Amino acid sequence: MCKIPEGGLQNLQNNIFISGLLDYVTTLEQKAAPTCSLCSTAASFVCRDCDEQYCTPCRDTHAKMKISQHHCIITIEEYTVINPVEHLASKSVYCCNHNMPLHFFCGDCEIPVCVGCTLVEHPISGGHNIINIGTAFESFKKLSEGFINKAEEKLIEFHDIAKQLKVKEELEMLNFKKCETRISEEADKAHQLIDSYKNDQLQDLESSHRHNKKLINANLSDVELAIAKFSSTQGIARSLIHSPNHVIRVTES
Repeated sequence: MCKIPEGGLQNLQNNIFISGLLDYVTTLEQKAAPTCSLCSTAASFVCRDCDEQYCTPCRDTHAKMKISQHHCIITIEEYTVINPVEHLASKSVYCCNHNMPLHFFCGDCEIPVCVGCTLVEHPISGGHNIINIGTAFESFKKLSEGFINKAEEKLIEFHDIAKQLKVKEELEMLNFKKCETRISEEADKAHQLIDSYKNDQLQDLESSHRHNKKLINANLSDVELAIAKFSSTQGIARSLIHSPNHVIRVTES
């Protein structure tokens, strides 16, 4: 969480690391069509200390100057492949307010400061605890090493947890596949039992149906035969009743 200072967001301290990355990206974009900072001709080299680009003659001149004879000069191609963090780590950082190297550290405000800052914004006379940036870095280094060691321990723990979770994931998948196969097999067995029961019941039903149909057909045949006999007898009787020959009727009766 970042505390907003009095005066609003515009009074927030600049993040040197982020600002440096932005400057580096901007410089890379400019190196897409590099021109010499001194003579504006095509540039082939970059001074990592000055962040300026030079052609070959101007590079030689820059390297011979007493103030810059120990500067690190590399080719444009080498510059474009440098890791941004590595670039910032090897570059001198200057104060945004005074354009001077940040050689000191204010322990009260917890920010790096330059000579100008120690005279104006962070004066020792005003109670600010100003120490050498190297001393501040050693303190930061010791504190950071403790955090790094703890982070390393946590990373080991997290890696172990990740391995355990992966093993659990594999076991869970194996268990899932095993259960899935078992459910499918049980379902297949159930389907087989159901199909077998269905077939048995249908066969019993068909056998019962044939038996009942046979009985019905037999009874139906007997009834139809009786109907035929009764109908025939009825017809003969009706004929005799209406016959004019009474002797035949009496004889027949």
